[in-house]
Amino acid sequence: MSSENANAGHLGPEPTTNGTSEGPKGAIRRESSGWLPAVDGPPADDATQRERKSKSPTPTRENAGATSLRRTESRRSLFTNQDGQPIEGAPFITTGAGTSGPYSNAKASEELESRAASAEESLSSRQRSKIAKLEAKEGKRLSKIIKNEGRTEKRALDVAINELAGLQQMQASLVKNEADAYKSRSKVQTELQKEEARLLDARAKHEAAQAHLAAEDEKLEIIKNKTKEATEKLQEKSQEVDSLRRMLGVDERERAQKLAECTGKSDATSPTCVVS
Repeated sequence: MSSENANAGHLGPEPTTNGTSEGPKGAIRRESSGWLPAVDGPPADDATQRERKSKSPTPTRENAGATSLRRTESRRSLFTNQDGQPIEGAPFITTGAGTSGPYSNAKASEELESRAASAEESLSSRQRSKIAKLEAKEGKRLSKIIKNEGRTEKRALDVAINELAGLQQMQASLVKNEADAYKSRSKVQTELQKEEARLLDARAKHEAAQAHLAAEDEKLEIIKNKTKEATEKLQEKSQEVDSLRRMLGVDERERAQKLAECTGKSDATSPTCVVS
């Protein structure tokens, strides 16, 4: 049975949008929702239909992108590392090829398979041949797309290998830089050890010089004290000499006067020299 005959043999009312169907004389028959009975209502005018269409949600680019993102995130990678974490990278790692991988085929429901079998039985051999040729033509186009994706996947592998080579070159350069850094550090450490040896030698000389200076300071202090004591003794002796000298002068004068008196050479009127 063809689709035209199937439509012609349909006896029920024509279905419309929003869960309604047109009854006789343009009346709108609302389909039953759950346990509610179907109710016939007045025909909807053009303004009402436009309002219903404007209220119906339309998919936007943002919503479509969010849905696609959720679908992509829901598919886990086919490879994991030693810690069990999924390996991310090229899109082929996650789900395989888009045209030949596990997610490339659509699974038909039993209702669709039943409809296909029923339609297949109603077709003539000419119609079947025409559809088979169309499917073969589409199969060739699909084969070309599958081959192109295979080449794309190979290019993705080449890109990944080139990135791997670049990372390895970076690793080799970093290892060389690390070796140079170790060499430079070893050289600086050797210089530091030499400077530390010179510092210890200079510190020993400095400490010896400090000890020598302290000894010289102590010696100088002793000599200064002795010089001070000698000066004080010299002053005392000088005072003693000055006293003796003055005393001697007085005694010499008194002695000369006395001798003069004793010898009679004095101008004094009365003799004062007494010889015992």
